[in-house]
Amino acid sequence: MKKSVLLFVLALLLPKAETAGKEFYVIVSNDGKTMTFYYDNFRQHRAGTCYYDREGWKAAAETVTQVYFDESLSCDTFDVYRPESTERWFYQFKKLRYVNHLENLNTRQVTSMRSMFYECESLQQLDVSKLYTGNVTTMRCMFFHCSSLTSIDVTHFVMRKVENAIEMFCGCSQLTTLDLSTWDLSNAVDIKHLFMNCSNLKTIYVEYGADWRNYQKIQSHEKMFYGCTKLVGGNGTTYDSSLTGIGQALHDNNLHSGYFSAYDYPTIGGERITREGQQNFSCIKSGTVTYSKMGGLTLNNAVISTTTDKGGISFTEGGYITLVGINSIDCGRDGIHVTGGDFFIDGGGQLSIKSNNGYGISFSDMFEVSALEGPTRLDIEGYHGALDGQKHYSTYYEEDRCGYMNNYRATLTLRSGGGDYPVIHDLSSMQGEDGDWFYSYLHYRFDKDKGTVVDTYYDEPITNPFSLLPEEPETYGIYLGGHLINEANKDDFRPQALSSGQVRYNSRTQTLYMDNARFDRLYYPIDDGTALSSDALADFTIELTGENTLIGKNEDGYDHTISIGNWQTNGQQGECHYTIRSANPDEPASLHFGSQLAFEFSKANAKVNIENVDLINEGSWAAFWGYSTENGKVYLTVDNSAIDLGEESIGGDMNGFYTVTLKDCSFANGFYYDTNTRQAVDRNGENGTGPVRIVRDGGATGIENASWNAEEVNSKSVNSKCFNLQGQRVDSNYRGIIIRDGKKIVNTQR
Repeated sequence: MKKSVLLFVLALLLPKAETAGKEFYVIVSNDGKTMTFYYDNFRQHRAGTCYYDREGWKAAAETVTQVYFDESLSCDTFDVYRPESTERWFYQFKKLRYVNHLENLNTRQVTSMRSMFYECESLQQLDVSKLYTGNVTTMRCMFFHCSSLTSIDVTHFVMRKVENAIEMFCGCSQLTTLDLSTWDLSNAVDIKHLFMNCSNLKTIYVEYGADWRNYQKIQSHEKMFYGCTKLVGGNGTTYDSSLTGIGQALHDNNLHSGYFSAYDYPTIGGERITREGQQNFSCIKSGTVTYSKMGGLTLNNAVISTTTDKGGISFTEGGYITLVGINSIDCGRDGIHVTGGDFFIDGGGQLSIKSNNGYGISFSDMFEVSALEGPTRLDIEGYHGALDGQKHYSTYYEEDRCGYMNNYRATLTLRSGGGDYPVIHDLSSMQGEDGDWFYSYLHYRFDKDKGTVVDTYYDEPITNPFSLLPEEPETYGIYLGGHLINEANKDDFRPQALSSGQVRYNSRTQTLYMDNARFDRLYYPIDDGTALSSDALADFTIELTGENTLIGKNEDGYDHTISIGNWQTNGQQGECHYTIRSANPDEPASLHFGSQLAFEFSKANAKVNIENVDLINEGSWAAFWGYSTENGKVYLTVDNSAIDLGEESIGGDMNGFYTVTLKDCSFANGFYYDTNTRQAVDRNGENGTGPVRIVRDGGATGIENASWNAEEVNSKSVNSKCFNLQGQRVDSNYRGIIIRDGKKIVNTQR
């Protein structure tokens, strides 16, 4: 107990001694354009004009264009700069365009943010999402006349102590949307002119059903919305110049007119969701249901059961459901009812729906169910039918329109529970991939020749047109340049992305042959940016002839090359083998790639062998990456190969392998070896892998040989410098040695 108390006392005392002399100050650059906030003891080493408070740095208001908050403001847990006010910090900084790393400023003791960005009329963007406001009592004029600000995220503002918000957004004439759905103004007293002259503001989001008239402490609220001429409430109420006070500060709906909108949250069992996160409605009997604005609903082994007069789940502007595990909906009316937009189900789980007096799923536009994230199964039964396309008249098309359905590889069972009611009602079309899915109708079957669904009870096609995608040839889980190798093209694979050379695949030996092949491509539809991806093979060989190039690049400019192994679903319990080798044992081949050569598996122990192949990185950095979940191990062996990871490589280039063995290899750029841990690491000693074994001349060991062990090497003063593979020093703080040509140890004298 005494020892614990002593340690606690030391923890309180030591940081003060270590950080003695720290001070808060601001440096304005010599050209007057950059202002940086610091909290350290290095002031005397910094160029520029120094200020210690707002009264001093306001002299730079006419010239500063960018502001930085240095990480020294928050880097020490025990000694952090904590201002009590940020009032008028950037008052009339009219040329200020950028505020960087505001998250470094600790505002937990700040009580006033009044006029903090007053008339910062050149600010177009401002990230205040990490700004803590839990103790702030006044935000008066905080963003007053930030007339170039196009958007601002204030959803993380804690408003429960704010009393004064006068003119907080007044004159923010370029704002079009404000999300205040998380705000609690229960202690607010004065909010007059809050949105005054926000002339382009169209939508203000609040919590569903919110009514600010119920905030009892508010005393002053005149002209809150004055000049917000484009403002429209959620139910269509438009701006009225005679109504600009708190009387319009409520959610616009069928019961009350106002200027506020609410996110169109879905309902579950007739109860409306009002917040993100896990839902706790009484109709959710087990499992969990969570909601987010971006991701929609996630059902995780959920059981939803409602009364005879209630439906299951309802969306009014389209929706998204992700399935995890086994889920069910048992309800009186429609199991799922969707209007006003597209509807998606995915995730790889199961969902059974039973509607006792409605449709299983009713939708007005497109309904898509897919198994892209895993095997998805829907079992849908509705009294009036499994699917309803909600026939409606479209003023845009000037005709009756119905919803349509796409099904991708998911298993679908549809039933009608109402005797003569059809399984499908008012659906314009349905399509899916033949062979990868099935329908199980009450009285229906597919006529593949005609591409129609036949009612076997009456032996005639039903009135809704259906289409089936053509049956695909057998595929092998190999994508090259974004194109899938299948039975039809495997003997002469010539996708558009192949600009030269030849490619073929032997499905019996699971060998991919590439002869001077070059792939040029911009995107990859399944795994964006990957040039070669193999995800369905337990043993796989790539055999190369000549010079081959595999560089993938997506629209964002990231270039990833090769990803081998199915890390999500292959479930291999034993051992699998992957080989990249030259077709001619006496003549090396080459493989040019960009960024990554990744081997990823689930559960498997995988042995990866690279033989007689020169590996050349064409990207900005490179990494060999081996990874296996659930205690699987990936072993890498590189034999008789030249490896050039590029001059920009930062190290850590053999990351995640259980072991790495290098036999008779030559290296240029980017491989670091730590003599203490015997791992491949980056220049900072991070990103370790398993033990690295350097093998010379087909059997004699290099570093692990007794005559060249780590301790002896370190004793020869090679313990304080780090060199790249050309013998150039990289980082004087790194402790280790560099391997070159598989034979040499580069020392400090080179």
